[in-house]
Amino acid sequence: MIKVYSDLDPRTELEQRVAADAEKALAKRGATVTHHGTAAVHAPSTAIADITIGWVQGGKPCRLLLEVAKRNDESEFTSIVEHLNNALAATPGTDTNLLYSGLSTSVRMARFLRNENQRRHRDGIAGRIIFLPLNRLQGYLDHWAAAPSSAYPLSGISRAVERWGEFSTDLAALKFFN
Repeated sequence: MIKVYSDLDPRTELEQRVAADAEKALAKRGATVTHHGTAAVHAPSTAIADITIGWVQGGKPCRLLLEVAKRNDESEFTSIVEHLNNALAATPGTDTNLLYSGLSTSVRMARFLRNENQRRHRDGIAGRIIFLPLNRLQGYLDHWAAAPSSAYPLSGISRAVERWGEFSTDLAALKFFN
């Protein structure tokens, strides 16, 4: 029986499984998926992200940092913003954004992310943060893995990030993807 993401050990299984599922779903669409940990342990806090997904769109390099966690999500906020800022500084010119996926997104965390995205937008700072609960991420990756690559092109990731303002709650994020 295949475990759901929420049942996986966050130190030794979660990132590895999400990375493998992302590879199955997105490599056939031209993406490169990199897990920054090992087969035995999660990515260190010094890594660019838990997982990165890279592709080229319209001749421009694009990257989605993927952070997955099973901890209290408010404790993740500073780390998420730091990962995004560090990635943007390391590779200027790459369209870099971040997807945070946890057990659920609290109202407080959703507000933190909305405020951060609004600040970045207002101040002309690149990079946006969107979120999706782990169970929904798993469902989408499974669905995309089974679908032909033409059904869900990688440009859909960019379009989702462009609509960051619609990600105000887990329910709103779900409505966007459905």
